[in-house]
Amino acid sequence: MTLATACPKPAKREKSPRKPMKRSRIAAKKRNASDFARIYGSKARVRWIKEQDCWWCGRAATEEMPSDNAHTVNGGKSRKADFYTILPLCRAHHRAYDKYEPPFHSATLRRIAFQAAAQVESQWQRVKHVLAGESVGLPSTEPE
Repeated sequence: MTLATACPKPAKREKSPRKPMKRSRIAAKKRNASDFARIYGSKARVRWIKEQDCWWCGRAATEEMPSDNAHTVNGGKSRKADFYTILPLCRAHHRAYDKYEPPFHSATLRRIAFQAAAQVESQWQRVKHVLAGESVGLPSTEPE
């Protein structure tokens, strides 16, 4: 008697049809007020960044296609960095930046982007004071 005849194969079961996996987009985490302030600054700042042209290609932001608030560095341990590291990028260049794809694959260009984010922050500080009606150190146009 051989092993093949001594141990009969188990009967095959019919496979039930597989259900497709649900593929849903992960919803963005709802941030509390202090996290939002640290990550984005203020709602006015978020709106202002969305109105800016793409830093890389210069694509004009529109109401239908605003610029993204792209963080140029991360905060470590899966945490978003602070708002002063944000650069306005179009959606395509924001995705390329996050994935280290060309043109953002070089460390030199990423360093330049980080420095540009500092310039964007200083522009925002001037705009913020103008919106608030404060003087920003510009010469007065009123006659003395």
